[in-house]
Amino acid sequence: MVAFILPGGVPVYFFSLLIGAGAALGVGWIALQAPEKDRLPYVNAGLWALLGALVGGRIAYVAVNWAYYRQHWIEGFEVYQGGLSWPGALAGGLVMVMIYARRLHKPTGELLWTLFPLLTSMFVFISLACWVDGCAYGQVAVSYLGLPALNELGHQTLRIPAQLIGALSAVLWLIAIDTQAERLSRQSLTGWVSIFGVAVILLVVELLRADPAISVYGTRLSVWAASGFGALALVGILVSWR
Repeated sequence: MVAFILPGGVPVYFFSLLIGAGAALGVGWIALQAPEKDRLPYVNAGLWALLGALVGGRIAYVAVNWAYYRQHWIEGFEVYQGGLSWPGALAGGLVMVMIYARRLHKPTGELLWTLFPLLTSMFVFISLACWVDGCAYGQVAVSYLGLPALNELGHQTLRIPAQLIGALSAVLWLIAIDTQAERLSRQSLTGWVSIFGVAVILLVVELLRADPAISVYGTRLSVWAASGFGALALVGILVSWR
């Protein structure tokens, strides 16, 4: 196995290993928490959500970089070369959850809550992967709040640790929402509240990022995406509240 080395001394396949570890941990977590009679359906739902995230993330990435892929369209199918977009991945995962919830005759929000450990695990491990890979890095720090971080060129600078802030916030949000789940009374409501929290975290992280990105009306496209997911979650909350 050939291993290319990142500027920081980290093998390039370490990024994929971290994402794979996040998926394995999340699916295993679902299996451990699910009642025995629901274990297989919930695990299958998690796997389908991962597939939807992979497909959605790749479609969004190719669409955003269509100027290149229209000349090299065959490469659009070569997912192993890398290139995923988190808004597309989250959208693809949500679509698959909605479809699978109908199959299980359950509210979408309820299945979202069941699969929330998988989303949290993926969030944390992707954030860590971006930290070691030098992607989705934060703005240059002007005080002691920064940490040495790589950019896509391998240059190390004192930066706001946007990726680590996102990872830690996701863990704390899971703990917080899990301890308050009983107060929300319905799992469907809990599921949408959990997604709203993730959208807020994503919005904060996107506002801290400094890597190159497409902007719309002077704002990163991913910031608009995080806001859109937050709005969708609010609609889900209102519907579940009734």
